[in-house]
This record gives sequence, C-alpha cells and structure tokens, in this order.
Amino acid sequence: LFSTRAGSMTLTEAREKAQVFSQLLLGGKDPKLHLEQQEIEQKKIDAESKSLGTIDELFHSYTERMKIDGKRTYEDVRNTLVREFYPYIDKNTKACDVTTDDIKYVISKMIQRGAITQSNRVRSYVMAAFNHGMR
Repeated sequence: LFSTRAGSMTLTEAREKAQVFSQLLLGGKDPKLHLEQQEIEQKKIDAESKSLGTIDELFHSYTERMKIDGKRTYEDVRNTLVREFYPYIDKNTKACDVTTDDIKYVISKMIQRGAITQSNRVRSYVMAAFNHGMR
C-alpha cells in the first residue's frame, strides 16, 4: 500500500498547487515572488490582528467613551488602570486572554499594600471596561 502523503501535502493538494503555479507562469509571474509577497502580506495581517483587542486598547476605548460622555474623571481612571495593571499584565496582552485570576491578583496586590478603597474602585473600573468592550 502506498501512502498519499509525502511530507505534509497530499497528491491532490500538490496537483492544485502545481495548477496555481502553472497559471502564474502562464500569466508571466514568478511563483517564488508570488509566494514571498503572500508571506509578507500574511505577516502584516498577523501583526495587525496581534495588536487588535489588547488590554491597552480596551482601557483606552473605555476612557475615551467616558470622555465623550462628559465624565471628568476619565484621565484619572485611565492612569489608575495603567498604574495598577501594567506592572502585572503586559499592555499588549489580548483582553480576551486576561483571566479573572489575573484581575484577582492585581486587586490582591492592592489590598496587600493597604489600598482597599482604591482596589474597590479599580475592580469597578475593570468591570466597566470589560462590559464596555463586550458592546
């Protein structure tokens, strides 16, 4: 029995790829250059998607909404969130990857240093920011 897999491509996939390359050659294009351009485009897309939805963007979006709504404390809220979270959670972390345990950890650090009232405020800010992000 022969396996239809050679490496990571089936015979059907290889034929399809050969057909694409054949069309490129008939159109006067270099298949190698075409693949390099596709790879560059994919890297751009990956970089853009990696930067979308970060916790930094979430905090910024939330505080911008506060500003638009006429809340005078938007700068204080932003500065507080940045000051309390970024030492423990990288600002480029996707917001969807932040867990309740991460938030509990930040709040517990605040409580340990005696900032109980401020920890309640920060908990409220974070909850509001994530609720804002889900809209």
